[in-house]
Amino acid sequence: LSCRVKEEAGLLILVAYHRHGSSSDFLLETAEAYFREKDCRGFLFLCRMQASINAYDEYPHLNVLCNRLAGLLFRFRRERASEYRKGIPPMFGKADLQEVEKYLPHLRGCSFREEIALALPKVKNVEELARECAMSVNTLGRRFKEELNTTPHRWLTEQRKAHVTSLLADTDMPLQEIADVCGFATPSYLWDFCKKHLKATPAEIREIARCARTV
Repeated sequence: LSCRVKEEAGLLILVAYHRHGSSSDFLLETAEAYFREKDCRGFLFLCRMQASINAYDEYPHLNVLCNRLAGLLFRFRRERASEYRKGIPPMFGKADLQEVEKYLPHLRGCSFREEIALALPKVKNVEELARECAMSVNTLGRRFKEELNTTPHRWLTEQRKAHVTSLLADTDMPLQEIADVCGFATPSYLWDFCKKHLKATPAEIREIARCARTV
């Protein structure tokens, strides 16, 4: 399904106005399909649609859809970090989540942990992380100390270690591709990072993971 087709958007609106159990089931299945297929535009359309049609609680059957959409967003937040470590691009960006929060009253604003997790796939260093979070480097450092009891640099290093380890252990991606995805200029920088922070070469990490799977 994709809400990029105008006819489909029109169909969903007609279904939403129809107060029948089968209509609710169809909308719920559509929400699940958009989420499963990472159709961000379709998912955002459902959020806007249900909020607009049911703005005055005249269509209470849409509350079920609202609850389901909120539940799927909570699932996204829970699974986002593990998907990033596996190299899976996030379905929603920061701007997308901010838009969703306008239409789903169940959702609170992003916490600091959620904000930096959303920024992580797009940054390579502390300066870029601060810019993405719209704060100074000093403010970012203070927030990390207050809420995570660590430094931005140490946190970024730990996230990169987890990402590199996951891609080496769980995929067959070439080292050049892993280096690109993880923000290293060349595979040799990736090799140096692994030796320094993971105490093994990329080849050794892959061999250890392969042996663990065969045990």
